[in-house]
Amino acid sequence: SSSTNVWQNLGTFAAANPGSAVAITEAGLFNASTTGTMLARGTFAAINKATADSLALTWQITFS
Repeated sequence: SSSTNVWQNLGTFAAANPGSAVAITEAGLFNASTTGTMLARGTFAAINKATADSLALTWQITFS
């Protein structure tokens, strides 16, 4: 597929966000910050994010 048909979105959770350690097991891509429609969802084995950790999630969607 052509790279011109790929849309990429990067989301970052900074250190201290959230304010306590969490195990992240899913992520969603929405079209608005509140009351939006979910466009994509992924589940995965737990990623343990400590308070001092940052986490970046990248979505790549290919349009044909």
